[in-house]
Formats: sequence, structure tokens, C-alpha cells
Amino acid sequence: MRFYKNVLGFIPIRKSKSLTFEGAWYSLFLLSIGIHLLYSQEPDKVLTKTMIDSKDHHISFHCSNMVLMEKNLEKMDISFLKTIIKHGGIQVEQVFFHDPNGFMIEICSCGNIPAVPMIE
Repeated sequence: MRFYKNVLGFIPIRKSKSLTFEGAWYSLFLLSIGIHLLYSQEPDKVLTKTMIDSKDHHISFHCSNMVLMEKNLEKMDISFLKTIIKHGGIQVEQVFFHDPNGFMIEICSCGNIPAVPMIE
């Protein structure tokens, strides 16, 4: 819980009283992005990964100040992989790292990419 609050800046919010299982609810940007951290009934069986692979399953968040993000990760001694993607004159910086349970997180300057809806 400290990781999502201190590293990514999520704010703890109240979970519904109707939910009787253990967990912590966090939010960014006035509830527009939320993370629910649930306690495992079998924590010994949770797979922890240490190798950072940018093509592994992950969740991604946009960051407006990648330099500051990298400095903060270094200050907190969090290992990360940095990549830069260039396409059509657009450059996107990415950093990949794991949370304490081994879940992959990407922080990127994804706001540089125009959001074009897919039409089915």
C-alpha cells in the first residue's frame, strides 16, 4: 500500500462497506483512475517477478515529468528499465518497474501520442 501511495502518488479512499473482504482502495485524479489492492488468501503462491521485461503484462500510466519520475525511482532505489520509442516524429519515453509483489508498471510520456479511437 505504501508503494502505490509513496511511489505513484495514489490517494487512499474508502471502500464500500458492503465489501467484506480485505483490501485497500486508491485513486488518482478525483476517482478517474483507481487501483484496488486485495490481500491474497495464499500469499506464498503469489508469483513474484524480478526480471524487467517491457513486453510482459503490465499497467501503464502517463507522466508529465519523466525526468522527475526517474529521479524519484532512483532515490527510492527502485530498479527500472528505460526505453524510448520514436515513430513519425513523435518520441515517447517509458520506464518499466515492478511493484513489491512483482506486478509490472509502465510510466510513460504517452500524452505525446494522439489518441485515435479504433473503429470496428
